[in-house]
Amino acid sequence: MSDTIKSKLPFINKKNKQPKIKPQITDILPHSHIEGKFIRLRKGYVGYAEILQIQTTDILSKNESEVEQYIAGQTSFLRTYLESFKEINLNFPTNCTTQRDYWEKKLESATTEVQQRFIERKLYEFDYLEENRTNREFFIMLFSSTVEELKRNVRDFKRLSKASFPVYEIDTQKKTEILFLLNNQNSKIIKDKE
Repeated sequence: MSDTIKSKLPFINKKNKQPKIKPQITDILPHSHIEGKFIRLRKGYVGYAEILQIQTTDILSKNESEVEQYIAGQTSFLRTYLESFKEINLNFPTNCTTQRDYWEKKLESATTEVQQRFIERKLYEFDYLEENRTNREFFIMLFSSTVEELKRNVRDFKRLSKASFPVYEIDTQKKTEILFLLNNQNSKIIKDKE
């Protein structure tokens, strides 16, 4: 090929460089770190974020008037709360540690072989549940440019959503797990057995 033909073809032209790819995923993610109890966002984003967990209710077990009241409460909330927020749905591994502790104490005091086999079967079931089942949990992420404004948004959000879907604060470890799952959709959180 002659030089004139090469210069007219875009995929052969050396002047058309590929866009620069950022070297690490941490340069792309919107959050930088957890500062105190709030999530610090990178430059170019809002500033701070907070994650609250939604206390879920079983709508299927309610009668028609209760469902209408629940929907009206959510509609009222959405009309009055004007700040930015994001709803997040994630699957977390089932936690059976409380039940496991109870049955392990029972195993220590078991007197017959039938009791021991029954309790060992229960413990096996807990292992299976923790390994193979997940719980769907729902969260709200609130955004703000300053910490003071974010505290006010959290207070307002809790007050306004109390009637329809109450929310509560979560610890830093849970926030870290949420951010991990948001950025690693096909990963599974493995709980350490102590």
